Amino acid sequence: MLTLRPYQLSMIESIREQLKAGRSRILAVAPTGAGKTCLMAHMISGAVAKGRRVWFLNHRRELVRQSVETLQDSANVDCGIIASGFGSNGYHLAQIASIQTLMRRWEKYVLPDIIIIDEAHHSCAASWSKLLNDIVSRKPNVKVIGLTATPQRLDGRGLAQWFDVIVEGPNTAQLIQDGYLAKYRMWGASLPDLTGVHTTAGDYNKGELEAALSRTAVVGDALTEYRKHCDGKRALVFMWSIRSSQDLAQRFNDTGIPAMHVDGETDSAVRDRAIADFRNGRIKVLSNVELFSEGLDIPAVEAGFLMRPTQSLAMYLQQVGRILRPFEGKEAALIFDHAGHAANHGYPDDVRTWTLDGIEKKAAKRKGVLIRQCMKCYATVPLAAKDCKWCGYIFPVKPREVETVDGELQELDMAAMERLFGAKQRRIEQGRADSLAALEVIERQRGYRRGWALKVWEAKSKKKAARHYNDKLAALADSYRPKS
Repeated sequence: MLTLRPYQLSMIESIREQLKAGRSRILAVAPTGAGKTCLMAHMISGAVAKGRRVWFLNHRRELVRQSVETLQDSANVDCGIIASGFGSNGYHLAQIASIQTLMRRWEKYVLPDIIIIDEAHHSCAASWSKLLNDIVSRKPNVKVIGLTATPQRLDGRGLAQWFDVIVEGPNTAQLIQDGYLAKYRMWGASLPDLTGVHTTAGDYNKGELEAALSRTAVVGDALTEYRKHCDGKRALVFMWSIRSSQDLAQRFNDTGIPAMHVDGETDSAVRDRAIADFRNGRIKVLSNVELFSEGLDIPAVEAGFLMRPTQSLAMYLQQVGRILRPFEGKEAALIFDHAGHAANHGYPDDVRTWTLDGIEKKAAKRKGVLIRQCMKCYATVPLAAKDCKWCGYIFPVKPREVETVDGELQELDMAAMERLFGAKQRRIEQGRADSLAALEVIERQRGYRRGWALKVWEAKSKKKAARHYNDKLAALADSYRPKS
């Protein structure tokens, strides 16, 4: 039966207090591995016992199955399933739903009293927002509780659109200290050369990223590092493209190490079998492309290879979180940072301040519109288009050979971070600190003289005020310009 940890009980109590205070949109934040699925099961069990209807929303098929198992096995609650490939039963008070299926079927069900959203940082996506708005318009008093480890989106939009308040659990460092997450060792190298790679929707453009990594690739070789540091252990690999992942899995298999590639387009039965084989150890290396950054719960994973560069702190922390779950016999999680994540985002257990506000984006400087010409009908379309919207012609993709930069990763401690990234890392960490408390943590960690954090915070506040003032002046000047 379900037994909650002390911090989980504390989060449940805080959620109840917020509901009593009249807040009906609550975001619960805790790191990957903190047991948010158990929080869900406890909340649903309590609500069902009081005769209330609850929907738990997932965005992937694997998460639906995992949620049903947790609810039935740990909380002894029978539930219906609203997802493709599963039989439905609308009579149960608890429903586990795939967001994609629910969008098509929600009007067929009795509306819930409570909606719990897994990976709630997705809730601002257009499709999610439409569904939630439709439900709330029909039932305004519905309670919405979101669960996430990373309340931050690639596009910079905040989650205040859907949530009123954050209830925050312990941070990663606290969970490691208390034994709820595994200690870790991390190896890394210098940043790959991403010159010419633009940003699309808040992260590296996928096509340009693959081209850049095919040109310079990432530092070091996953197979070499695996055989050197964790031969025989179960390892999860995060790759930047399907071809690169397939090639790497083949190289592992060619050397006698059982490996498999999966991605979002892999047949669901094949994916399920691959995960089962990985879980029981028949497969040692599971390489994926944008599939297991969220939701995969296999504590026996001992090593993770981060091969895909990303500007997203959330994606980085979600990937690392797959490796940090504790397991009997796991002395430490082994993390191999081939793509410079530590330099860009810091250590996995750095103290971070979360907010419902969005991330301020710098205005993009564009030099004209990048276009390409269709060789069949000669119409012009955006450069990023995969096919011609006028005649349907599919643009051929030129295959590129994946290369790696020779070099060995070195274990990242504070001294290694200083040698590799030096002042750049300090500036990034200092720039990311968005509160006086966060700067005070840096002050203590670096041994700076007392008062340094306050001076930096005052300087940041002045710059922010100046930007705000200049923006108001620009808006005022623009209002006086004659309209064409």
